[in-house]
Amino acid sequence: MPRIENSIIVERDFDTTFDLTNDIELWTKLFTEYKEAKVLEKNGNEVLFQLTTYPEGERPSRTWVSRRIIDKENKQATAERLDPKFPFKYMNIRWSYEVISPNQVKK
Repeated sequence: MPRIENSIIVERDFDTTFDLTNDIELWTKLFTEYKEAKVLEKNGNEVLFQLTTYPEGERPSRTWVSRRIIDKENKQATAERLDPKFPFKYMNIRWSYEVISPNQVKK
């Protein structure tokens, strides 16, 4: 099964970075592919949300529902695409946050 890994360096403090990237309703400003990001339900650190993409060329916009568990203490957030799963068999996402020193940042 394919697995994709990405990493980025954000030159901001951990709290700001974690809070902004886990504020799902801000995702339309943070990520260019989302036309709409809507929180459907929130229960503690678990968020049920809906994302809608912009249409791209011949491809229509797509909408799906996911669940995200936000764990600030352990510096991570996990998510699972719930409905529809198509075109995937499953989609599980894990965002891990690591605080690094300024001299580790490559310019």
